[in-house]
Amino acid sequence: MLLRGINLNRSSILNFSRFLNHGAQLPTVSVIIPALNEAENLPHVLPRIPAWVNEVILVPGPSTDNTVEVARKLVPRIRIVDQVGKGKGAALRCGINAATCDIVVLIDADGSTDPAEISAFVAALLAGADFAKGSRFLYGGGTADMQPYRQLGNWD
Repeated sequence: MLLRGINLNRSSILNFSRFLNHGAQLPTVSVIIPALNEAENLPHVLPRIPAWVNEVILVPGPSTDNTVEVARKLVPRIRIVDQVGKGKGAALRCGINAATCDIVVLIDADGSTDPAEISAFVAALLAGADFAKGSRFLYGGGTADMQPYRQLGNWD
């Protein structure tokens, strides 16, 4: 993984995993998930969040399905945060404002962000990055469900 000014390779991520396994004192991690009507997708996302994540926050917005109930069943410790304002940006702001941990990771409830990547994001920050962001368009990324016209609007 290449970050501006930081060379983060697979061994860096594996070393991070070893720290976790040895109980090293690390910054705490909050995961924020905006989730408007995502009850069908949550079973594919929430169980894959690493157990070492300290706080999982779901912002369901004005969901009309059973997003909250599904989330609580899958992750009993999940925090549900009410959304003030409209749109994904408002959902993210509400989740970030509610977060209590040292590091905040944002993932989407639709599965477009693989929860397995949370370790890589946190490892990048611990290696000195100020910000870490995944991309579908860099080497190793990709998506099978994005039409060409959508790719133009999603270029990183």
